[in-house]
Amino acid sequence: MCKYKGYDTKLRYQPNDINIRILWKLCQYAYPKVKNIDYLIQKLTFDFFEFLNPSKNLYKNFRFLDEDILSVFDELAQSFLNILDEYFIN
Repeated sequence: MCKYKGYDTKLRYQPNDINIRILWKLCQYAYPKVKNIDYLIQKLTFDFFEFLNPSKNLYKNFRFLDEDILSVFDELAQSFLNILDEYFIN
Protein backbone atom coordinates (compact mmCIF):
# COMPACT_ATOMS: atom_id res chain seq x y z
CA MET A 1 0.00 0.00 0.00
CA CYS A 2 1.27 3.49 -0.71
CA LYS A 3 0.25 6.97 0.34
CA TYR A 4 -0.52 9.50 -2.36
CA LYS A 5 -1.93 12.94 -1.49
CA GLY A 6 -3.43 11.65 1.72
CA TYR A 7 -5.22 8.67 0.13
CA ASP A 8 -4.41 5.03 0.69
CA THR A 9 -4.13 3.28 -2.64
CA LYS A 10 -3.77 -0.38 -3.48
CA LEU A 11 -2.51 -1.97 -6.63
CA ARG A 12 -5.31 -4.04 -8.08
CA TYR A 13 -6.87 -4.95 -11.38
CA GLN A 14 -9.55 -2.57 -12.57
CA PRO A 15 -11.27 -3.74 -15.76
CA ASN A 16 -11.80 -1.29 -18.56
CA ASP A 17 -15.30 0.12 -18.34
CA ILE A 18 -16.06 -0.13 -22.06
CA ASN A 19 -19.61 0.18 -23.34
CA ILE A 20 -20.92 -3.31 -24.07
CA ARG A 21 -22.37 -2.22 -27.45
CA ILE A 22 -18.92 -1.05 -28.55
CA LEU A 23 -17.41 -4.31 -27.37
CA TRP A 24 -20.03 -6.20 -29.42
CA LYS A 25 -19.17 -4.16 -32.54
CA LEU A 26 -15.47 -4.87 -31.98
CA CYS A 27 -16.23 -8.59 -31.75
CA GLN A 28 -18.20 -8.41 -35.00
CA TYR A 29 -15.33 -6.60 -36.69
CA ALA A 30 -12.72 -9.03 -35.38
CA TYR A 31 -14.73 -12.15 -36.17
CA PRO A 32 -17.51 -11.47 -38.73
CA LYS A 33 -19.31 -14.77 -38.05
CA VAL A 34 -20.52 -13.23 -34.79
CA LYS A 35 -22.90 -11.11 -36.91
CA ASN A 36 -24.80 -14.30 -37.72
CA ILE A 37 -26.29 -14.39 -34.24
CA ASP A 38 -27.68 -10.84 -34.34
CA TYR A 39 -31.04 -12.31 -35.33
CA LEU A 40 -31.23 -14.03 -31.93
CA ILE A 41 -30.65 -10.75 -30.11
CA GLN A 42 -33.41 -9.19 -32.20
CA LYS A 43 -35.81 -11.93 -31.02
CA LEU A 44 -35.64 -10.59 -27.48
CA THR A 45 -38.39 -8.26 -26.29
CA PHE A 46 -35.95 -6.03 -24.38
CA ASP A 47 -32.60 -4.37 -24.92
CA PHE A 48 -30.11 -7.22 -24.61
CA PHE A 49 -27.13 -4.94 -24.08
CA GLU A 50 -28.86 -2.94 -21.36
CA PHE A 51 -29.77 -6.23 -19.69
CA LEU A 52 -26.08 -7.22 -19.63
CA ASN A 53 -24.86 -3.80 -18.55
CA PRO A 54 -22.63 -4.44 -15.53
CA SER A 55 -23.35 -1.01 -14.04
CA LYS A 56 -27.00 -2.04 -13.59
CA ASN A 57 -28.22 -4.62 -11.13
CA LEU A 58 -28.27 -7.69 -13.35
CA TYR A 59 -30.23 -9.82 -10.92
CA LYS A 60 -33.28 -7.56 -10.80
CA ASN A 61 -33.76 -8.10 -14.54
CA PHE A 62 -34.30 -11.84 -14.17
CA ARG A 63 -37.79 -11.48 -12.74
CA PHE A 64 -39.43 -10.87 -16.11
CA LEU A 65 -37.79 -13.71 -18.02
CA ASP A 66 -40.23 -16.30 -19.29
CA GLU A 67 -39.63 -19.60 -21.02
CA ASP A 68 -39.57 -18.08 -24.53
CA ILE A 69 -36.84 -15.62 -23.56
CA LEU A 70 -34.87 -18.32 -21.78
CA SER A 71 -35.02 -20.47 -24.92
CA VAL A 72 -33.55 -17.56 -26.91
CA PHE A 73 -30.79 -17.26 -24.28
CA ASP A 74 -30.17 -20.99 -24.71
CA GLU A 75 -29.87 -20.52 -28.48
CA LEU A 76 -27.50 -17.58 -27.93
CA ALA A 77 -25.32 -19.60 -25.58
CA GLN A 78 -25.22 -22.54 -28.01
CA SER A 79 -24.34 -20.19 -30.87
CA PHE A 80 -21.53 -18.59 -28.87
CA LEU A 81 -20.19 -22.01 -27.93
CA ASN A 82 -20.33 -23.15 -31.57
CA ILE A 83 -18.40 -20.06 -32.64
CA LEU A 84 -15.78 -20.68 -29.95
CA ASP A 85 -15.47 -24.34 -30.93
CA GLU A 86 -15.08 -23.40 -34.58
CA TYR A 87 -12.55 -20.69 -33.77
CA PHE A 88 -10.34 -22.84 -31.58
CA ILE A 89 -10.61 -26.06 -33.57
CA ASN A 90 -9.76 -24.45 -36.91
